[in-house]
Amino acid sequence: MRVWVVWVGVAVTGAFGPHLPIVDAARPPSIELSNVSHTIDGATLTVTGWIVNAGQAPVSRLVVDVHGFAPSGDLTAFSSDGIPWDIPPGGAERFSVSLAVPAPLIRDYTVTVSSARAWGRPLAGLRRRVDSALYHALVLSRVRLAADVQTGRLTLRTDVRGMPVAQITVEATLVLFNPHVNLLQSLTVVMPPDATETFSIDGTRAALVSLRVVDLLLTTAWD
Repeated sequence: MRVWVVWVGVAVTGAFGPHLPIVDAARPPSIELSNVSHTIDGATLTVTGWIVNAGQAPVSRLVVDVHGFAPSGDLTAFSSDGIPWDIPPGGAERFSVSLAVPAPLIRDYTVTVSSARAWGRPLAGLRRRVDSALYHALVLSRVRLAADVQTGRLTLRTDVRGMPVAQITVEATLVLFNPHVNLLQSLTVVMPPDATETFSIDGTRAALVSLRVVDLLLTTAWD
């Protein structure tokens, strides 16, 4: 009589076998932007604010990118700042980014915060609009005027150098040469951008004394 012994193998996992740890997917840092504002000084737009670590672990090596957009929506300016050191949980760090204002001006800008380890994957971001009134002094300084004085007429030319200007108020002051007395005459006119217009003046001989931009309006594309 033969007896066959059959061994049945049972694979047991858990306490009697190798245990593979369960790894949770890494959570991205929790970052918030706070008190973001902007100023214009001359031809520079400066954006400042605070980066707040709203998570439970320190964060570091953050990159702050600021993109500026023209009224047309085209990207016209870019600059960045960095925070390489640790920001503890609940902590905040200030950033400051300056952009050179181009001829089309900057109507909107975006602020994005990314990790240098995963650049291009924003952790926080926002979009803001710049009040056109802040550009008034800058645009006034950039508009170019030209004048040509001839007998009985004054020709004026405006050049807005690509800026979104709707109209310009120009003041021209002339001296009129008369046989008995010389007179000063001021002429204030409203002109379109990049235009040439001719105006009548008194007298047969005249000379230009001064030419300036009194005021201007930006295009409705700003609204």
